[in-house]
Amino acid sequence: MEIDYLLSIHEIAQALEHFFNKLDELGLLDDTILIIYGDHVGRVLDNTECLAECIPLFIYHKDLSPCIETKMGSHLD
Repeated sequence: MEIDYLLSIHEIAQALEHFFNKLDELGLLDDTILIIYGDHVGRVLDNTECLAECIPLFIYHKDLSPCIETKMGSHLD
């Protein structure tokens, strides 16, 4: 089951890479803010740091510095 999860994540990563590259190729990435979030918790890989409501959220813009935040939030944020 864990291998299926990892293969799915790999496929998603490839699709996102293609999407980012296409936006860049079309000259759209400079004026775009990408917001990507998971629709559920990935429970296959144990993570004791992750609460039951730990759902990934990625925000990308070329001018944002990379960082990891561990704040609580909701869909209303």
